[in-house]
Amino acid sequence: MINEKGTFVDGLQISDVDIQRFHLDYKSTIRFKMQVSDDAHHVGGLTLFGSGFGNYGQDIRTRISYSPS
Repeated sequence: MINEKGTFVDGLQISDVDIQRFHLDYKSTIRFKMQVSDDAHHVGGLTLFGSGFGNYGQDIRTRISYSPS
């Protein structure tokens, strides 16, 4: 979650980057990027599974919601 207090994963704050930094409005485009850094412990690729493929029958889901401050 990214809000006015920072960036959080599973309720733990991982960054001070807040929602105002993104300058979003109702017509903004949001792109997601998934990558493995060149200096990562396991370099060589990133495998994404979805419904009907892999060990878990679930697609990748992203939820975007808006609530005024």
